[in-house]
Formats: sequence, structure tokens, C-alpha cells
Amino acid sequence: MKRLMLWAGLLVAAGLILVLTEKGQAVPEFLGTRLVSIVNGGGASNGDSSYPDSSHSGRYVVFESNATNLVGGDSNGVTDVFLRDMITQNVYRLSRHSNGTAGNGASQRPVVSGDGRYIAFHSAATNLVDGDTNNATDVYVHDRLTGQTSRVSVATGGAQANAPSYDPDISADGRYITFWSLASNLATLDNNGKSDVFVHDRNTGQTFRVSVASNGQQGNDDSSHPTISDDGR
Repeated sequence: MKRLMLWAGLLVAAGLILVLTEKGQAVPEFLGTRLVSIVNGGGASNGDSSYPDSSHSGRYVVFESNATNLVGGDSNGVTDVFLRDMITQNVYRLSRHSNGTAGNGASQRPVVSGDGRYIAFHSAATNLVDGDTNNATDVYVHDRLTGQTSRVSVATGGAQANAPSYDPDISADGRYITFWSLASNLATLDNNGKSDVFVHDRNTGQTFRVSVASNGQQGNDDSSHPTISDDGR
């Protein structure tokens, strides 16, 4: 997924008009500029919003914000990840446990799948999933359809990372998540002492280190800030 441009201090995205397809579905079309980081009902936010990304149609825009008034009951005092539906104008907080509990640490750098269903982000929170005891920033995916939040910066088999992981990107269908990590236990024989780039397959639960040479040799310096193709290949 390709990220929208970031404007310092205030999140804006291309304004939208609605076009009916031949199947009668409302699809947004870009027209001018519209403010996205506003309160449900249209009021101004009371904090900074940044790092937007949008679904393929432009209907769903995700961003991070330290505002406390974008949704009701936001009292955790940390940066959260939000989604705005440009058709319904509703705003949702996504950096939460599957049971609805808000994160107890900052959640940042969201990216969204092509259809707007899956949102990946990294978070310093320790309560987004059960059993998070590594005391490190992790990468998560929130499923808007089911409400489930899962941690994806884990080794094949589910072992949690032994160091922080950051800056995810997501394939169009939400299956593949790429990120970079300082962890040394997400792949076998990771002993280069450098940050590496990984891809996690959400369907199989496998995590692969991809910042390696064609012959499999690990990198001799840091690798970070990955992006991934729509098909994840």
C-alpha cells in the first residue's frame, strides 16, 4: 500500500464526492481537499493528527492522533490509531484489545488494506493482546469486521519478539504484513546484530526475514522502513 502525503500538524486528505457504480454502490471520488481528523459530528480535534493512509477507493482513511475528543471516552492519554469513513463521516478508534479496552501505550504509523478492513500499526501498549510480556513495541493488525486485534511481530509458532518492531506495511488483501525489527528471534540464525525486515503471513502464521541476499546471507548493516506490493510478492 502506498501512503498519502503527510502534512505537519494537521491531517488532510483529498476531498470526496460520491459516484454510483453500475452495481449501485457508492464510491468516493477525489475532488479538492477535505479535513479528515475531525470529531464525530464535525467539531475540531484538540490534538495533532498525522501519518495518514487510505483504502484503494479513498473511502477509509486511517491516521494517528493524540487528540482526546475524536471519539467518546478517550481517556488513555496516549496517541491512538483512528479510521474515518469518508461516506458516513464516522470516526473509530482501532488501537484497542479485541474486548474493546483502549491501549495503554502509544499506537502509531497505521496502514490500511485495499478494502479498508485490516489496519496494521505498531504500538508500545502492553494490553492489546493477552500474554504481551516482552516490554517492546510490537506490530498489530486490527480486523474491522470481527473487531479482533492480533499481534503479527511474532516468530513462526507465535513466540513474541525479544526486541522492538516498527513501521508496518500491508498487502492489499491484508494477508501479508511487512515491518522492521531489532529482534533476533523472529527468524533462525539471526545473529547479525542489525535491524532486519520481515514479512508475516497472517494465513499461515509464518514469519520470514527478507532483508537477505539471494543466497540467503544476512545483511551486514541495518534494514528498515519497508513497503510491500499489493499482492505481497
